[in-house]
Amino acid sequence: MTPLLRVSDLRIAFRQDGELRSAVHGVSFDIQRGETVALVGESGSGKSVTALSTVDLLPDNAEIEGSILYKDKELAKADEKTLRSVRGNDISFIFQEPMTSLNPLHTIEKQLREVIELHQGTRGPAVRERIIELLTRVGIRDAESRLKSFPHELSGGQRQRVMIAMALANGPDLLIADEPTTALDVTIQAQILELMDELKREEGMAMLFITHDLTIVRKIADRVCVMKDGEIVEHGTTAEVFGNPQHPYTQMLLAAEAQGRPVPVPDNAPVIAETDELRIWFPIRRGLLRRTAGYVKAVNSASLTVRAGETLGIVGESGSGKTTLALAVMRLIQSKGRIAFVGKDTNGLSQRELRPLRADMQIVFQDPYGSLSPRMTVEQIIAEGLGIHNIDPTRSRTEMVAEIMTEVGLDPAMMNRYPHEFSGGQRQRIAIARAMVLRPKLVVLDEPTSALDRTVQVQIVDLLRDLQRKHGLAYLFISHDLTVVRALSHRIMVMRNGDVVEAGEVDAVFDNPQTDYTRELMAAAFDGRATSYSA
Repeated sequence: MTPLLRVSDLRIAFRQDGELRSAVHGVSFDIQRGETVALVGESGSGKSVTALSTVDLLPDNAEIEGSILYKDKELAKADEKTLRSVRGNDISFIFQEPMTSLNPLHTIEKQLREVIELHQGTRGPAVRERIIELLTRVGIRDAESRLKSFPHELSGGQRQRVMIAMALANGPDLLIADEPTTALDVTIQAQILELMDELKREEGMAMLFITHDLTIVRKIADRVCVMKDGEIVEHGTTAEVFGNPQHPYTQMLLAAEAQGRPVPVPDNAPVIAETDELRIWFPIRRGLLRRTAGYVKAVNSASLTVRAGETLGIVGESGSGKTTLALAVMRLIQSKGRIAFVGKDTNGLSQRELRPLRADMQIVFQDPYGSLSPRMTVEQIIAEGLGIHNIDPTRSRTEMVAEIMTEVGLDPAMMNRYPHEFSGGQRQRIAIARAMVLRPKLVVLDEPTSALDRTVQVQIVDLLRDLQRKHGLAYLFISHDLTVVRALSHRIMVMRNGDVVEAGEVDAVFDNPQTDYTRELMAAAFDGRATSYSA
């Protein structure tokens, strides 16, 4: 049988400073109609570069050798007209980071409409109906009300679902999915994977699935290609590769999982942060006079306590209110209810009165690409807070930066480099160093491991536990990866649609969940099944 896509002896190099730097060396694989092939490996292994080369989405300094046959049509040296006819119609992409893929100035409806009208030539009410159908199918609740939303008004998971809807809009023969579920919680992740599998069966669609999450590969892929340093080091059926891995690198990937537990919290540990019946509603304003027509009820009534040396894990679907709650605790958004930080009520304080407390409450964001300024060196990034908060002015800033870089596992000799010169895991260590250099009491960790390879996740979890043990840090840890949550958290809070549906000691909640929704989360995370639970 002739494959839908056949890649033969693919070699990709990038010309930089007059030199060619090789990224992919002699990669060969094929994809049959209706088949899912997974490309797995750590960051920098060449997975995404290989996928982007299929329809020549690489930068101008890339040089490609080898053959890329799509339906017996050579794409490796194809002209722009041929490539345009294939892109978005026959071969469609879902990219990892939706904030850089969606236009921040256009509504969701406009962006989806553009995709459909450009490729299908369809106009009128039928397009709107198709958009609503697509958004509903990928798990956007009340899709019609979201049409006028801009990307920044959606959660990370919702933005990724919009990207998936755009990729599926024209019924492609081959869907190339580059880490498409990275930003999604486990239940939505299971739904999206089920959706993709359903589309594959119904429409004969093939998939090239790029991921570092081997749990997903086991669920969705027919065959697996393991990449390391630009080469495929092992390939075979999913059952063969997972059941009897031959290459040491594959064995290492399969063995990498966050394990262990944080050290117990002392009985006399002081309370660092607490809330009582916290409510966060955002007004919906309409009309010429911008009158309030309703509210987005992000958090309804949340009470929490976190002590020094303790981690409170906050889990739930995208849009459940996890990050909103954490931002309110840090007084970065308005809320109603009591918020106390180291025993002091903060909800009535002005921003000027809050400023002395800011050094003691820090945040590490999900995306180490977007949270670090590309125009600042690592030293400038880490030292910025020291100057703002006038921390220990008698000491050398460079000395303090070198000290914290060593503590988070970075070489101080690299402090004059820029973020783009580091891997994803190193960038996340820089973000952690920026927060920890101020010696805070509370750190909000908002999905700090979701964009990282499994082996790097293990390193970051170990680092966070070590820093907590040394400095008695309190963590609010937001994540959809329940394996990581269990390895890092003492207690857990489960949120759904702005409500806290369950809370307790981490072992009690994981081993004996009390609500249907928590049981659904556990099933999706550990059994690979999502139930049909509905509100």
